Amino acid sequence: MIRMKCLTWMIILLAPLCMAETHQHGAYGTLSGRVVDAQSGEPVGFTYLMIEEIHFWRRVEDDGSFIFDHVPVGVHTLKSYRFGYLENQTTVTVHTHADSAITIRLTPAPLLMQGASVSANRSDIQSELENPDLIVADKKLRQNLGLTIAKTLESEPGLDQVTMGPAPARPVVRGLSGDRLLMLEDGERTGDLSATSSDHAVSIDPMTTTRIEVIRGPEALVYGASAIGGVINVVREAVPRTLPSKITGTATVGGESVSRGASAGSELSAPLPGALVLRLDGSYQKAGDVQTPVGTLENTDLETINGSAGLGLIRHWGYTGVAGGVYDSGYGIPPDPVSGHPKGVFIDLLRQYMTTEGMVHLNVPSLRHFFWKYQYSRYEHQEYESSGSLGMEFGVVTHYFSGILHFCECSFLKNAKLGIWVERRDYASGGLTFTPHSKENALAVYLYDEYIKGKWSLNGSLRGDIKQVLPDEERYSRRVGQIRDRFFSGVSGAISVHYYLVPGLQTGFTCMRSFRAPTIEELFSEGPHLAAYAYEVGNADLTAEIGLGTEVFAEWTFPMGKVKGSLYYNQFDNYLFPMNTGEKSWRRADLYLYRYTGENANFKGYEISFNLLPVRSLYVSGNINFVEGTLDSGNPLPRIPPLGGMIEAGVQHDRFSIGVQINSVADQNRIAEFETGTDGYVTFDVKSQYHCDYLNLLHTLSFKIENLGDTEYRRHLNRVKHVMPEPGRNFRLLYKVYF
Repeated sequence: MIRMKCLTWMIILLAPLCMAETHQHGAYGTLSGRVVDAQSGEPVGFTYLMIEEIHFWRRVEDDGSFIFDHVPVGVHTLKSYRFGYLENQTTVTVHTHADSAITIRLTPAPLLMQGASVSANRSDIQSELENPDLIVADKKLRQNLGLTIAKTLESEPGLDQVTMGPAPARPVVRGLSGDRLLMLEDGERTGDLSATSSDHAVSIDPMTTTRIEVIRGPEALVYGASAIGGVINVVREAVPRTLPSKITGTATVGGESVSRGASAGSELSAPLPGALVLRLDGSYQKAGDVQTPVGTLENTDLETINGSAGLGLIRHWGYTGVAGGVYDSGYGIPPDPVSGHPKGVFIDLLRQYMTTEGMVHLNVPSLRHFFWKYQYSRYEHQEYESSGSLGMEFGVVTHYFSGILHFCECSFLKNAKLGIWVERRDYASGGLTFTPHSKENALAVYLYDEYIKGKWSLNGSLRGDIKQVLPDEERYSRRVGQIRDRFFSGVSGAISVHYYLVPGLQTGFTCMRSFRAPTIEELFSEGPHLAAYAYEVGNADLTAEIGLGTEVFAEWTFPMGKVKGSLYYNQFDNYLFPMNTGEKSWRRADLYLYRYTGENANFKGYEISFNLLPVRSLYVSGNINFVEGTLDSGNPLPRIPPLGGMIEAGVQHDRFSIGVQINSVADQNRIAEFETGTDGYVTFDVKSQYHCDYLNLLHTLSFKIENLGDTEYRRHLNRVKHVMPEPGRNFRLLYKVYF
């Protein structure tokens, strides 16, 4: 068996090499140059560059110089970003077997730096179509880096988090989570069970993350038909895609007081002989029980080890590579003496994965390149009672394959791509559960395209999905129904239109249709789930969920900053969710019965955000978010975040910045049956950063005080809010060095 697995991996890895060697070489050139300060003319080191069309990354040398080898001839978009400077986009032309040299002049603007966002310059109008709606990177990522991805993103427009303690936190966008908000790592799903229950952690460690992207609209459907809430893509680049000129990387250490937590992580990329690149990363986090203003929230300690290794081959025809990693975490779920386990539950999870990917430049008219990726994931999850006995366990083995054909810009094709995605999922559970072992097979084909004419910009996607759910046995369950093979198919699509009224001011709308087939858990679950404080019962007769979403938006960019607002309305036919029946389980009298059901529902709301630079040293930013979820019966949906927002103001002088953030949340009294309301609150955070160049290294130091006033408050989406309030005053420190 081991030999067969090794042989399979060798075939997968070597297949693109064989293809590439028989592929006719195209025309290539070299792109080189320097990055300098637009005001002083001095070189700007530690700048990151990316050629968007071929996904080539480089870090500029200390003297500001850079070089890209084996770049296909033609017009490309070169994007640059660096701490303390505005993002820069340059259109360059690479000639056959020639060195194209350019100088990039960066404009100092430290307070508006938000991260790396890349788009091709396809007309006189700046296209934002392929860009993520939000990118958290660099300064913002370091300042807000938390124990989880959800904690890191909680202050962003439209985002919240559902939690059961610090470890099992998952992002919520516009009231939507689970499979309606896909969590990806390097563009692919992780294979964990975080979407199925609030006690299941996301198996991605933010410590070694390069950036986090939030994608909405038509491009979100490229990653999943159910992504009406969007996609959160955590970029780690486990498989190397570019060839560095020397060893580069980062090292990070941090800590926080509220849980006596400590963390450390590092990643590096090293060039090897033969155009090979080695990439290694690893991180470790450990924290104790969380301290609140009224006491200790017991059984919330955690310990996580994460690591990966990747090897890439970078050639003129493209690249290919393989990577493998492990995510091993143990964390506690707080005890609930009323509707759960009175002494808490401890969860042990292990995710192991292997991935291989590659991209081949195509010397074919109208075709740019072909990208492919295969990923194998093995996920194990055990839930232990305080006595040490095993209550539940889950095991999931998943295979993913995707292939994407990128088209050149011609006629109506602008950044178009045609893709296929295949999933094979083998699910098993044990312990107190009666959920049958089952398999899922899924296949999707999609098309994404953009079009620009005059002041109008348009992008759209169309996707078709089929899915099989195959239990190992067919039987009748009095609570679940007839357990049997199920087959689902559907079409999803989206279109987004932008109109540029005047330079800097654009408006538009987005329409989307989503398709979501029921999961194994929603169809066949049956048994007590102690860590979720519930006795879960599936519904074998569930049908697919269809979502219809509309959004109207406007964005104004002017010399002092940017303001953006949007109104949205999402309507669902057969919205699938676990409903609290208010009944106690006859098997476990301390657990309420949650039954999966499908009902028509709608979500409506708005978002407003702004980033302003009134004077050179002063910045002001903020956002406000509101969402309301309602069933057709008129009853509110459960777990809908209340009206909330934040405002931040601060100053920056040279390499040092300091600011104050005010977080405000309103009462949430519009609640579902058997749900508890929450009072509004206001909290204050203080944040500061410092960076410097020393010994040819970039050093950064971030310090933050959360909940400065040690305010007692309860977050509505926290499943244990009735046990204890949110964490008290917290001092967080993060040091990161780039080498």
